[in-house]
Amino acid sequence: MAAPDAYEAIMLGDLKLENGNILAGAHVGFAHWGLPVGCGEPIVVLPSYYSGNAKSYAPWIGSEGLFDPELCCILAFDQFGAGKSSKPSDAPEKEWPVPSLADCVRAQKRALELLGVAHIDLVAGWSMGGMQVFSWCEQFPDFVVSALAVCATPAPSAVNRVFLEGIRAVLVGGLKPSEVGALDKLPRAELARRLRAFGAVYAGWAYSDEFFLSGAYREFDYASCDDVVSGWAADHEKMDAADLAAQLDAWLAAKPCSLARECAGPYVLAMPASTDRYFLSETLGDVCSQFPRMSVVEIESDLGHIAGRPGIRPAETAQIKAQIDRLFPGGLRDGPQSQARGTPVRTSIPTHVTLQ
Repeated sequence: MAAPDAYEAIMLGDLKLENGNILAGAHVGFAHWGLPVGCGEPIVVLPSYYSGNAKSYAPWIGSEGLFDPELCCILAFDQFGAGKSSKPSDAPEKEWPVPSLADCVRAQKRALELLGVAHIDLVAGWSMGGMQVFSWCEQFPDFVVSALAVCATPAPSAVNRVFLEGIRAVLVGGLKPSEVGALDKLPRAELARRLRAFGAVYAGWAYSDEFFLSGAYREFDYASCDDVVSGWAADHEKMDAADLAAQLDAWLAAKPCSLARECAGPYVLAMPASTDRYFLSETLGDVCSQFPRMSVVEIESDLGHIAGRPGIRPAETAQIKAQIDRLFPGGLRDGPQSQARGTPVRTSIPTHVTLQ
């Protein structure tokens, strides 16, 4: 695990969203590891996951990790509502324009173009990061060579929506998505109560039945099941309610993919977890029909959805790494395997940019 070489924000100006609203002064946070943009080595892009930020992918980075910074240029992005990207907590008195995950991806592409990136060798992400991976493949299939979606589907399934609507009711109440900034104006005691309840309910969905029944929680320094619940409650009490709500609404509103029939698209590898409670393996059948060059490899784990979280446990990380090494032999040193998807056409990068 390595700290990023840089963690900054790129200003994009006013951004028109797919719902017709304008995100004024839009900015996107990104972290950079490894080689500079424009050096000719592979480009890896990592969209962030729920309640995380671009730096949360640090456990995947390193000579023994999934991505060796000496062999590639790694750019991780904050989604809207998190980190250094535009978020409700920046201006809680204003209406939130409700950007979607598709808007997050369009903003990331614009940021990459400003940095001089003309293609992505691999876009990868866990959970909501994986949802953005699917959106990347749908919106910009000619920009992406390969994609890895870990514990993710393009849109929430029926059971996932039940989970999301439940935790939204606990945190947000009856506020509309455009009104979530009002959460940060609540009395501190009320806000703390909501955030703790939100985290407590979340804990029951993030892990599997096996995680609790087998006592696997002890591996993660939880003394009991009650300790899991109280730990998640305490962790979420420290977070910003409006920003959590904005990310949650983007998750809820995510739509199924529909790739143009004449486009083969990038090679897509989905890695659901065998015990995930809401990004279910069986819901990926329709997704495979949308992406002609898609395959599914299940992560065997008793951790539930958390199985794909960066750095969670060596056994799960090793399964993900094995697939990345199959896509990119030598830890991205040699480029994508030609037999997997056909030899990719490299686009020259016109501008050399060092992120500092």
